[in-house]
Amino acid sequence: MKKHFFILFLSTLLLSVSAQTTGSVGYWDLQGNTGTNNRMNFIGTTDNQPIIFKTFTTERMRLLSNKSFLGIGIPTPLAALHLHYQSDMNNDPPFPQLLQLTTPTCTTGFSIIYNRDTKDLYFRQQESAKFFLEGPGGGLVVAQDGNVGLGTDAPKQKLHIDEGNLLITSVNSGNYAPNGALIFSDVISSVYSHGKWSIEYLNSSNPTYGGQGLNFRKLHPIFSASLINSVLFLADDGNVGFGTKEPKHKLHIDGGNLLITGVNSGNYYPNSALIFADTINSLYPYGKWNIEYLNSTDSAYGNYGLNFRRHDGLATTPSASNVLFLSDIGGVAIGHKNPQAGLDVLGSFKASSATITEKLGIGVSNPLTNMQIGNLWTFQGGTSHNNMGRNTYNNGTKDVRIATGSASRISFNSSGEILLQTIESDTAGSIINRWNTVTIANNGRVGIGTTTAPKVELDVNGTFMATNATIADRITANDMRINNLLCAKEIKVQLANCWPDYVFSKDYNLLPLQELEQFVNKNQHLPNVPTATSVAENGVNVGEMNAILLQKMEEMTLYIIALQKQIDELKSSKP
Repeated sequence: MKKHFFILFLSTLLLSVSAQTTGSVGYWDLQGNTGTNNRMNFIGTTDNQPIIFKTFTTERMRLLSNKSFLGIGIPTPLAALHLHYQSDMNNDPPFPQLLQLTTPTCTTGFSIIYNRDTKDLYFRQQESAKFFLEGPGGGLVVAQDGNVGLGTDAPKQKLHIDEGNLLITSVNSGNYAPNGALIFSDVISSVYSHGKWSIEYLNSSNPTYGGQGLNFRKLHPIFSASLINSVLFLADDGNVGFGTKEPKHKLHIDGGNLLITGVNSGNYYPNSALIFADTINSLYPYGKWNIEYLNSTDSAYGNYGLNFRRHDGLATTPSASNVLFLSDIGGVAIGHKNPQAGLDVLGSFKASSATITEKLGIGVSNPLTNMQIGNLWTFQGGTSHNNMGRNTYNNGTKDVRIATGSASRISFNSSGEILLQTIESDTAGSIINRWNTVTIANNGRVGIGTTTAPKVELDVNGTFMATNATIADRITANDMRINNLLCAKEIKVQLANCWPDYVFSKDYNLLPLQELEQFVNKNQHLPNVPTATSVAENGVNVGEMNAILLQKMEEMTLYIIALQKQIDELKSSKP
C-alpha cells in the first residue's frame, strides 16, 4: 500500500561550519564550509532577536527568538509552523495553495488549498492515489473515486465502515429539527433546512415530536413544521410502528394498510404470505399457519382468493389443510377452497345461533329454496304457506318437480292448517297443478280431498274404503262402499230432490202393464233398476236404490188400485 506521510522538516538551513575568516570577521562560504563546530558555528542570533528571511526587501519567513515558532508569510507565528498566504492583490488565484508536498515520483503530490472567496480550506491528494490519515489503531482512507473508508483501504461506497460501528450519541429530546440524526435529501434550502428525511434516536415525552426509540421520519417544509410523519418507528420495547411513535404491539400500523403484492401461483410452500408458528425448524420450515393470496388453476394448491391454511409438516409428503378460503367471486369455503355458494362447509356445522337471509344448502351446491338438504329435500317459506317438501319447490309462481318421479310435501298455511300433499310421478321440471291433499284443520278436523276446511271430524271428498271401521256417532258421506257387513243401529241417507212422491202426481206417466211385461221380458229387470252386472261392478247407492224401490212400490200400488177397480166393476156387473 502506497502511503504518503506528511512530514515538514525544518532544520537549520545551513550546517554550522568553521568560519572562513578574513581578518577577525567570520563568514559562511556559499561554496561550502569545512571544520565547523556546532557550538561555535551556526546561523542565528545571540541577542534575543528573531531570524528573518527576506526577498526583494519583503519578509518571507521568521523564526521567533523566544520559542520554536516558524512563520512563513507572517511575522507573528502562532504555532510551531504557521503558514500564511501572502496576498498579491493583482495576481492572487481564486484557490491559493498553502502547502505542496511532492516527491520524485509524485510530481503533483499533496496540497493544502483554500478558497479565497469562501475561505474554505481543502486538503487535496492530487495524485491518482489514496490519501490516508492514520493513528496507532488505524484511521481513514480517501480513495481515488472519493469514497471514504474506515477500517478498510478499499471503500466501496461514499462511506465504508469495516469491522466497526457508526456511533451517534446525541438524541433528539423533542424538537422538530433533527438532532444526532442521519439526514437524507436531494436539496438543503431555506424551505428544507433540515433535509427531507431523517433517522434519529428520540428520548423525550414531548407529545408532538418525542418518543422512546429510533424514528424514521419525513420532514415537511419549514413553514409547515408541525406536519411531521413518523413513517417508521422502532420503539425501545421492541415494538414497530408505521405512522405512529407509540406502537402498542410488535407491529402497529396507524392510518394505513399492509400491502403484500406477491401471489402463490400453485405451490405447497407459502409465497408472499403472513406466516404464523411457534417454531421454525426442519419439520416446519415454513411455519404452521399462513395467510396468502392464491392466483392459480393448480388443482392441488391453486385457486383464486385469500387462503388460510395449516401446514402438516415435512415428515411425510408435503400437504396443507385449507381451513378457510375467501374466493374472488365472493364465496367462503371452510375445509376446502372451492366454494359453490356464499358459505360452503365441508363437514359439520355448529352454531348457537345463526341468521340466514337468503338460501342454505346442505349437501347441495346451489339450493333452490330457503334451505335444501341434498338434491330433493326442500324447506321453503312464504307469505301464506311454509312448506317442507320432497322433490318439489315453488319457483315463485308454480309448484315444480325437482327430478323425475313423484313428489310430496307438508304445508303449513296461515290459517293454522296442516296440509299433507302428494302427487304422482312425472318428469323433472314439470308443473304440479293440483295436489292430493289431506287437511288437518286448526280445530282438529280432517279433510281428505276437500278444497275447503273440513266440516266434520272426518270430511272425505270422494270414496272411502276401510277393512274395519267403528263409528261411534254418525258418518256423513257422498259416496261410501262397504265390501262386507255394515252393522249400524241407524243409517240415515239424506237425498236432495229425488224422493219419488211424484209417482202419485196426476200427470205421472205410469207404464201400462203390457209394456211393462214387454220391457221385463226383453231386459230381465224393471225400468230404472240397475242390472245385476252394473251392481257387481259399481255397487249401488243406498239412497238412490231405496228411492227406486219406493218408486216401484208406488207404481205397484197404482197397478193394484187399478186392478181393484176392475175387480169391483166386474163384481157389480154380475147378475
